[in-house]
Amino acid sequence: MSRPASDPGSAGPQPPTGGPSPTSTGPPTAPSPRDYVRILVTAVLGAPVAAAAAALGLSFFGALLAVLMAGSAAAETIPIAVIASVIGWLVATALQQRATRHQSSPAPAS
Repeated sequence: MSRPASDPGSAGPQPPTGGPSPTSTGPPTAPSPRDYVRILVTAVLGAPVAAAAAALGLSFFGALLAVLMAGSAAAETIPIAVIASVIGWLVATALQQRATRHQSSPAPAS
């Protein structure tokens, strides 16, 4: 006995349920002011996060600081905060190694 194609247990593809239709042809909606605030919070938190990670030498501290500073926007901020934190830590580590290399190299003969 075969099942009808509309049966949810059938092997055929099922249409998506809920949400906007993927074939919607309506005009795109303009971003809300809340969207702009989220973008601004994410952008503003990048600098202190990178600076904190660089100053303390702990790559994860910047991300932790961003979560505490962002509050309710933390979910959108965490990926950028992690990237900024690691970049700040890498730059600080590279500059420290460069300074150590220059200090330990012998002075050129004159």
